Amino acid sequence: MNLDIGVRNFLQDNGINPIVKFIKEGIMLYGQKTLLRSNTALNRISTRFLLFDIERAVISATRQVIFDPNDSATDREIASSLKPKLDSVQAGRGLSDYLLIIDDT
Repeated sequence: MNLDIGVRNFLQDNGINPIVKFIKEGIMLYGQKTLLRSNTALNRISTRFLLFDIERAVISATRQVIFDPNDSATDREIASSLKPKLDSVQAGRGLSDYLLIIDDT
């Protein structure tokens, strides 16, 4: 069943991303909202995937040094592991700017 624009808009307004078949494009997920009701950047699937990706990078960087001394050398090692990932996200326009702080606080 193909959904007209009115039905698609109704579904999207009620938190449902309809699956639509277009003649030239084929089958598509029409929308990108999550179940988060507040209207923020976090209610978009693409933003959530980006945050999951960054979270995996943080876990990977910290897992490598979990038993190392908690000192400035370890902090620098974590920062040097995370900076390329965050620079890549920024270059891809996923972040406009970021500040990486790794210290005792």
